[in-house]
Amino acid sequence: MSAVAASLMLLSACGAPPDKAKSNDASLPSSIALEKDVDPNAEFSFGYTYPNSSLDPVKSASGQDQTYMYPIYDRLLYLTEDGKFEPMLATSWEESADKTALTLKLRDNLKFSDGVAFNAEAVKVNLDRAKGAGSKIAQEIATLTDVQVVDDLTVKLTVSSGLGALLTSLAARPGMIASPKAIAEGTMESAPAGIGPYVATDIVPGASISYKKSEGYWDPDAQKVATMAIKSMPEDQTRLNALKSGELSGIQVSPDQRSSAESTGATLISRPSYLVYFLAVNTSVAPFDDPSVRLAMNYLIDRKAIGDGLLGGSCTPQIQPWPESSVGYDKKIGDGLDVWPHDVKKAKDLLKKAGLTKGSKFKVVTTNLTTTVKILEVLQEQFKEAGLDIEAQPVPAGGITEHFAITKQTPVTLSAYTGSPDPAAVIDRNLLPESQYNPGGATSQNLIDTAVEGASATDPATRTATYSKFMDLFIKEPTSLMPICAAHSVMALADGVSNVTMPADAAYQFRGVAVKKK
Repeated sequence: MSAVAASLMLLSACGAPPDKAKSNDASLPSSIALEKDVDPNAEFSFGYTYPNSSLDPVKSASGQDQTYMYPIYDRLLYLTEDGKFEPMLATSWEESADKTALTLKLRDNLKFSDGVAFNAEAVKVNLDRAKGAGSKIAQEIATLTDVQVVDDLTVKLTVSSGLGALLTSLAARPGMIASPKAIAEGTMESAPAGIGPYVATDIVPGASISYKKSEGYWDPDAQKVATMAIKSMPEDQTRLNALKSGELSGIQVSPDQRSSAESTGATLISRPSYLVYFLAVNTSVAPFDDPSVRLAMNYLIDRKAIGDGLLGGSCTPQIQPWPESSVGYDKKIGDGLDVWPHDVKKAKDLLKKAGLTKGSKFKVVTTNLTTTVKILEVLQEQFKEAGLDIEAQPVPAGGITEHFAITKQTPVTLSAYTGSPDPAAVIDRNLLPESQYNPGGATSQNLIDTAVEGASATDPATRTATYSKFMDLFIKEPTSLMPICAAHSVMALADGVSNVTMPADAAYQFRGVAVKKK
């Protein structure tokens, strides 16, 4: 089964990270090894850019909610930083010969934090709910057609296609298993009950979550501190000040904060992530229904000026919608800056043929976070070179979906992908006719067919070859999605914090984090 994920990379591994930290493109280590003489009674506190939209995996509007949910919920599978699936709530798994089914053997003698026993029926309740009506993560397991309880500790999952992509989803939000009792009683937001190393004790919606160690947890190596707290702090300077003062043990670092964070004496770790910034358009609204206009927009984006300039090299400029570490990355295309270079003349010619005159205006909705607002300001200047005026519309985190995808009142968005790391999930969320970030629904059948083929394969080499064909189509037929750059996640940790590995996704995981005795 490890071959299924051989070229995937994501999520920090259980237990202690490597003795020697690995370096990434930003010349920062990606981990801090476990130190000696740690304090089992310590608290670890973290300042995060994003507020949590929900503590219910099925109602989660963003993959970044996982930072708040990881302490509470174990997943069926665990995906390590070197791209291998490991047992978590499932101890073993076997795929059928025809690649249409996956049989999972479950861990025995486990209970949810509310005392309910963990079994195959609980898994079925959660997966049926995740793919059912009202689920915000249904697209991540859209090909799951049936969940069958074989016996108390065995469950069989059947798919219409996309078995390879399903494995990754079972290591993310769809694989987070909650107590059926908490689900039935509707207490998932106020008293979430999972099987995780910690239990939520104090919940301030959209602001902070406090946690205490779960009693009798099956993997005590994941519990090296007694309590944890994760706090939403969207303003960059506020997080930095909290780290300096000792209020926090660690913070998420924005691209332009690196030198300031280093000056505090904190240890910085980083890794290129699956968070890719992009523009997306509603292809049912003129002029974005015209492929030549979408192509012109790709030529107007100066990706190097944003990734290497504005973001100081902490966001790799590229036209592919997933990072180099992804099984979907096409090395032949690479960053693709020679395919869609910043070329104002080409853009002007295309816009002129499409009938767009100087002074054409359109609104772009984005989150009111520091980084996205700055990127949009740069895009305003770049598009002005071709006579296009962007009206910025910043909204609180989570508001993009409402404006762009649901009410469709704003035809363009600047956003970032924060879901499952599998390329199939990126496509499911952004590029298929029913995708949330493709409100216009324009997608060629060739692209759809290739996407299905890529999601179904389990051999990494086969998947890479298929997604190479997908990228050829992506370039030939400009879609609603216009990637800008793949961000590097950066974290600053106070002196004495150890056993932390930077994950490759947009969420942060502190499984086994430790704090040294004072």
